Amino acid sequence: MAHTIELYTCPVTATDLPRLETRYLPCLHAGEQARYRRFVSARRGLEWLAGRALALEALSLALGRVNGSALRTGSSGNIVYQDAPMALSLSHSRGLLALTVATVPTGVDVERVCARSIVAYAQEVFASTEAAHIARAATLERPRVFYRYWTLKEAVCKAAGLSIWEGLAAAQFALQSAPAFNGTIAGPWRFWSAGIQPHWQLAVAAHAVLPAQAFTAWRLALPGSREQLELDTLSSFVSG
Repeated sequence: MAHTIELYTCPVTATDLPRLETRYLPCLHAGEQARYRRFVSARRGLEWLAGRALALEALSLALGRVNGSALRTGSSGNIVYQDAPMALSLSHSRGLLALTVATVPTGVDVERVCARSIVAYAQEVFASTEAAHIARAATLERPRVFYRYWTLKEAVCKAAGLSIWEGLAAAQFALQSAPAFNGTIAGPWRFWSAGIQPHWQLAVAAHAVLPAQAFTAWRLALPGSREQLELDTLSSFVSG
């Protein structure tokens, strides 16, 4: 069987919420509908529901049909589809959703690149070699380099079933020239790293031996058809 990873990205704003509630909320399991109604934060509720809507659309494209009641929240807050052996991973950051639908354990992370105390924070949470690389980067490039490390770390932790705080030390990378995974989380691994210009950085980690061509990226509206997504400076590398 040829394994594949389909990445779907989708923008979402507060104006989408009434349409999402009307079209997608009734498709979900009663327990999931109740979970949504318990959200106090409107932003978190919007991101949660939009993520389930994106998953329903993506699964329908992948499988031909989808059972909304089989889309559930896992014990660690992850997203699970109980009717087919598909691995789902979901991420969202300030108006953009990213979802992977895969036939192998996979993690995705998307982050909006923003100015922050990059060097100091990297020294607190990253390996010394990673923090040094960020510190040496040109000032305008530092946020992008920081989030390239961060998204890769979070993606591999999701695929391995670890929280980012559990996996920060174990998920170490070298990105100065030829990218490499130097972490202690058992492989094999295939990674993809890319920008979504002008604002986001994204990474996908697959816990399997896969060719780089197994990965396809799409932009998807809710609801609507998908179109191929051209990622900025897409790179892929393997480990283990």
